[in-house]
Amino acid sequence: MALTPMTRQEFLEACEAHALGALDPLDRERFHLALPTADTEMKAALDEALHTAELLSLTVVAASPSPSVRDRLMAQVHAERSPESSPARTFRFPEEPKPSFLERLFGGNLPGRLAFGAAFAMLLVALGLTVHTRSLNEKLGSQQVALLDTHQAMDALADSTRHRITALQDSLSRKEAMLEVIRARGMQMVAMHGMQDTTRYGKIIWDPERKVAVLQVDLPPEPDSMSYQLWVIRDKKPMDAGVFQVKASASGDGLYRIEQLVETDKAHINAFAVTLEPKGGMPQPTGKMYLMGPI
Repeated sequence: MALTPMTRQEFLEACEAHALGALDPLDRERFHLALPTADTEMKAALDEALHTAELLSLTVVAASPSPSVRDRLMAQVHAERSPESSPARTFRFPEEPKPSFLERLFGGNLPGRLAFGAAFAMLLVALGLTVHTRSLNEKLGSQQVALLDTHQAMDALADSTRHRITALQDSLSRKEAMLEVIRARGMQMVAMHGMQDTTRYGKIIWDPERKVAVLQVDLPPEPDSMSYQLWVIRDKKPMDAGVFQVKASASGDGLYRIEQLVETDKAHINAFAVTLEPKGGMPQPTGKMYLMGPI
């Protein structure tokens, strides 16, 4: 008897098992038969499942840099300052870290269905964030040592280097804040979808006990006279949850920390929304709605 491809619902529910190699031969063949006709949501679910499986490789602790790195760095600086040295070579700082698993994990739509163990997936995220934070701390330390040891020889690059270190510190601070929220015992999360442009998305994760939240969005830069504004729809009434500017973000990762979320009880929240308002925000929504995430 000829096999039939998986239905759309079967496909979505089987993505996690496929990523972990847990499908039996019959379901694996039906899964592959459904791939050529998969829609956008099915492909996004499969991509997300594969990304989650990749997190297992991030549990290896990054190796510490060799003690000889500083000696080689100073030797290069002295060589460049010597008038008898060979033609000047451009000193290069260590390259920026490659995009982390966090950007990959939150760079696309997060499916609303984690049938293959939501608790297991969140454990992997927390573990990956811990390893990534340690790596960022080590890279930040090496950048600061490089700046202090080569200040005299690298005056022309000092300003740009300080800017890069500041951006790295800011990014590290936001990722540590997200890690704290994810680790919270009662952590809550809602995904938001684009209203004008369906490729846009957003997510809000919050700790109901401390009322601290992290907002992550993919939105176009706003005009100079405008700001994006987050709204909590509480008992069918919009409440101001703060303004933010994509254009002003130093790192461009779309992460924003909310120190005091106006409402954290899901029993009273109907939805979250993002609109474009005059700079500084408005008491009630007046502009175009870009994102909406119903509870």
